[in-house]
Amino acid sequence: MTKHNWLARAPVLVENLYAVFSGDFSANYTASLSTGNREAFELQLLDLNIPFSYVKGGAGAMDHPGLAIFQDYAGFRKVIFVSSKRYQQRFSNIRVEQVGNLAEVSLDYQTALQGDQYEGSGWKVMQLIKLNGQWKIASEFFIGYDEK
Repeated sequence: MTKHNWLARAPVLVENLYAVFSGDFSANYTASLSTGNREAFELQLLDLNIPFSYVKGGAGAMDHPGLAIFQDYAGFRKVIFVSSKRYQQRFSNIRVEQVGNLAEVSLDYQTALQGDQYEGSGWKVMQLIKLNGQWKIASEFFIGYDEK
C-alpha cells in the first residue's frame, strides 16, 4: 500500500486504535497494574526487554531519586509486581497516531498507592506494534510532573 493510500485511511485507523487503547487496552493496562497481575501486564508487552524508562529532569519535571530504579522494565516489575505494595493508575488526554501496524500513544497519567488519593502525575509515550492482530507495547517512556 502506498503512503497516499495509508493517509486516506488514517482517520479510520486512528479511530479504531483510539477505541482499542481507550477501552480494553487501557483497562487491561491499569487493571493488571492495580491487581499486581504481572502475567496479564506482560502479555501487553512486545517482549520483556523493551525500552521502558523514567526520563529524569526536564522543564517542569521532578528529579525524584526514588524513580531511578525505573530505567528498564525489570526495575518497574520489581517495584510494581514483586513488592507488597499495590498501585492504581488512570489515564487522560489520550492521543494516538497510527500508520498501519505502528502507532504512538501519548497520555497523561495519575498514580497512587491502592486506596490513596492520586498524588503522582506525569506524561508517558508508548510505541505500539500490531502483531497477529494484537497491539503490543514496544517501548514506554514517562516523566513525572513536579507537584510543588
